[in-house]
Amino acid sequence: MKLLIRALVLSVCCNAALGQHDVTAKYGPWAFSGVLMPSSEFLGFIGPNYQRLRIQFGSIKQDDKNPLLYHVTGTSQVKQNKCDFEGTITLVQITDIDKGSEDFEPYKDSHPRDVGTARGRYEFRENPKQKNSGVFSGEMRVDWFLSEDGTLVTDDVMAGADGYRNNQYKGTWTSYAPGAKSKTASWGEYRIPESGDLDWGAAEFMPNPAFKHNGWDDYKTN
Repeated sequence: MKLLIRALVLSVCCNAALGQHDVTAKYGPWAFSGVLMPSSEFLGFIGPNYQRLRIQFGSIKQDDKNPLLYHVTGTSQVKQNKCDFEGTITLVQITDIDKGSEDFEPYKDSHPRDVGTARGRYEFRENPKQKNSGVFSGEMRVDWFLSEDGTLVTDDVMAGADGYRNNQYKGTWTSYAPGAKSKTASWGEYRIPESGDLDWGAAEFMPNPAFKHNGWDDYKTN
């Protein structure tokens, strides 16, 4: 856990050098529940053969005492095995883009008050009474947008651009079975982090035909 937090902090330091500012104190109390709830289907995989992983969030609620902590419920599905899960997302750092930087240029016509990224860690525990259950854990990031009228929403300004992605989760899944080894498990909107040989798409996600029988044979692009 210490290494994960250190990696997240280092990531934020690098972003500061790229024209972003740490605004955790300013935006930490804001409710990011709506931003964290995906507006499209999550794409995901688990394991070295990129077996398709379907993640759905059912509810996201900000903690009453710690505004950076969010309680999450949802479901996971691999092949025909479906599990309920509950857990948390803890926002570690919130940054915004320098309005004088090149990164802010695409947003000027939308007249936002602010644009930025929230980074954190997550742990989702599947119901141990269900078959083939375990724990998802890792780090996440989501890009946000504060509109001209002061509404905090998911940043989808560049949704039509090549390579657009948001709500990115990368980490592992570990079975409750004694001695089980962790498997890579990642998901996100429009793209999947660390998807390696799975994603053959240029403008948008396209599964490699070599893995189509691992749950991707019925996948259709938009």
